[in-house]
Amino acid sequence: KMREEYSALIRETEKAGAHLETVGQRLGRLFGAHFDTALVMFALHALQQSLMQVYQNVVQLDGAMVDLQIASGMSRDDVRGLMTTYNKMAKELGATTLEVAQGSDAFLRQGKTIEETNTLVRNSMMLSKLGQLESGESSKYLTSTMKGYKIAVEDTIDIVDKLTAVDMSA
Repeated sequence: KMREEYSALIRETEKAGAHLETVGQRLGRLFGAHFDTALVMFALHALQQSLMQVYQNVVQLDGAMVDLQIASGMSRDDVRGLMTTYNKMAKELGATTLEVAQGSDAFLRQGKTIEETNTLVRNSMMLSKLGQLESGESSKYLTSTMKGYKIAVEDTIDIVDKLTAVDMSA
């Protein structure tokens, strides 16, 4: 009798345009709405974090450009061209443009020419990657070894080979 009354109630509510919703259906609908909202909020947060990272990278690269401009005495446009070269070099070596620019700044402040600096930066980045060193450390090691043994800039690749060999045997 209860089933018949329940069926009759459902038919009457359907005729009236109303719809009965079970507790499970209601919870599913509410949870679904909150889940969608949470998903959108997560995506917005991830986008915000990405934009903040892009902004920080731009600020750091701009600072590196200013440092290079000061160290080299070049114009802003010339430094922009140099940064393009450093970006290509960074991609080849598996480094960041910022690392290459900072290494370049260190060598330019030592009085090296752009050509010498580019050779030293390339060799320093290779030492950094092969020896698993921070790029600043590899620049210091390369400079001190070069000066200590009076090695020419074009021969610094030999230093990289020897230091890497020592690292591998250790």
